[in-house]
Amino acid sequence: MLKNYSNNIYYNLKYLIYNDTINKMKLKNTMIIVTDINKSVEFYKNILELNVVMDFGANKRLNGNLVLQTK
Repeated sequence: MLKNYSNNIYYNLKYLIYNDTINKMKLKNTMIIVTDINKSVEFYKNILELNVVMDFGANKRLNGNLVLQTK
């Protein structure tokens, strides 16, 4: 009886931890790998009106949580 009880506690805790982890997961940004970052920035700037928020050279973050990275 005690063994079954401890197994139930284990599976209930495992279920709670798993569900808690899923509920906390959030999409932070979308990364697109590009060959020419400058052409890509101009495209997103002209078409979608997105501007560069952070510039790390080979990696640029645009508003709207879009990240461009060179190959």
